[in-house]
Amino acid sequence: MFANPAWGTLPPFKKAPLPPLPNIWTALGPGVIFMALAQGSGELIWWPYIIAKYGLSFLFLLLPACFLQFPVTYEIGRYTVLTGESIFQGFIRLNRGFAFFLWILMTLSFLWFGAFAAAGGTSLAALTNFPAGWTPRGQTLFWGYLSMFVFLAAILLSKVIYRLIETFMWAVALLTLVGLLWASANAEALHALPAFVKGLFIPESPMPRPWDPDDATKLLTAITFAGLGGFWTLFYSYWIRDKGAGMAHYMGRLTGPITGKAEAIPASGAVPGEDEGLAHAGRWRRYLFWDVSIGIGGNLLTTLMTCLLAYTLLFPKGLLPQGYELAVVQSRFFEVSWGWLGKILFLIVAAAFLSDTWLATVDSVSRIHTDCLYAFFPRT
Repeated sequence: MFANPAWGTLPPFKKAPLPPLPNIWTALGPGVIFMALAQGSGELIWWPYIIAKYGLSFLFLLLPACFLQFPVTYEIGRYTVLTGESIFQGFIRLNRGFAFFLWILMTLSFLWFGAFAAAGGTSLAALTNFPAGWTPRGQTLFWGYLSMFVFLAAILLSKVIYRLIETFMWAVALLTLVGLLWASANAEALHALPAFVKGLFIPESPMPRPWDPDDATKLLTAITFAGLGGFWTLFYSYWIRDKGAGMAHYMGRLTGPITGKAEAIPASGAVPGEDEGLAHAGRWRRYLFWDVSIGIGGNLLTTLMTCLLAYTLLFPKGLLPQGYELAVVQSRFFEVSWGWLGKILFLIVAAAFLSDTWLATVDSVSRIHTDCLYAFFPRT
């Protein structure tokens, strides 16, 4: 395989005019998907756990961790805007051996992502108590598998898969934002707000409880995946490409295999000529700035609100959200503070948080596998 000169070799770039930026409001969307996808792990799992256990001791790490995502995500998007290619195709052009190694590493790192569907199932199981008579674990797995089936059917039946993803993510982002704003307006949360804001810049000292070495991995994961982080950040390139931003205007779009055939996707990207539309480059850069800002800024806002709620409701009680009780633990205190309506609202928000993570991940991971299969094994 490695001796074949065509292995992992993409055709040279073509040249075409850089299209003008359409109305910026219609061009926005990838950043919203970024925001909604990022609302699955850091906000609901890792950061609430750290805050519930250690109070404000590590909260000062949240802002730098989120802002670090901006230049990385911006450059990933810029590559696709200026070439029409996905970032993984860029890695292949850079060094095919390096790209192959990244592909294997990515494959291994996403073997577990079905757990997000199971985590979303904890909310739906607590909300419905269905199937009746089943254990909490059995109910969780039932809803997890059912959500996977529903989303997979939606992908296969979708005329343009990206539109399905973007529409669903807009709904999830708005639902979670409104729900968390409503929850954070509670008197208990507002009373704790001054101390919480101080903790964003000055770590709490001394720590309210001794450090547990077993939490080192959890803290590192919370920092790394504030926003998206890791291979998740690379997904932004695929959303930009399917949105048709910049030179991706010349690329095809994927459709569901049941409803139609995918448009012909060129094997190579295109780059703008020196005088062919480069005047539009500045507007595309501004578009990327605002789109990435929506994704990272919106994600930061929702993370701050879940951390505030964990500090207000979980930390005083010493309860830690994890495992199959992930959503149930948090919803109990919403129920105490806001009654049954608060409990239902939180469970719905949590289900949306976690289920959309599975949907966007299965779509993006499959696109990366497609890229690599075409490049490394052309006969496929």
